[in-house]
Amino acid sequence: MRVAGPPRVSSAWLLAAMLVGSSVVGSTAPNRASAASSGRTVIERLDRAAQNAMVGVSWFEGCPVPLRNLRRVTIAFVDFSGASRTGVIVVHRDVAAAVVRVFAAL
Repeated sequence: MRVAGPPRVSSAWLLAAMLVGSSVVGSTAPNRASAASSGRTVIERLDRAAQNAMVGVSWFEGCPVPLRNLRRVTIAFVDFSGASRTGVIVVHRDVAAAVVRVFAAL
């Protein structure tokens, strides 16, 4: 009998998520502060400011994934020194929930 595991997320998607996510870490949104204080994860569409910040930096005309298909995932976590932190990663909308599950398992 085969036991089903978590959905497979290709390393290419995760790498793209890390590269794309680096340009929007500094942007602000109301949900982010509440995610950090409550320890929960938030998946949201990219606002216009985040999209504009990415264009020409981590997203270029002709990229195979349109900006409208990307999602910002805000994750509260504890770093290696034990401090509470909040991180942001941008991923394709089709894998956002799987990325949340991966980080929850860490």
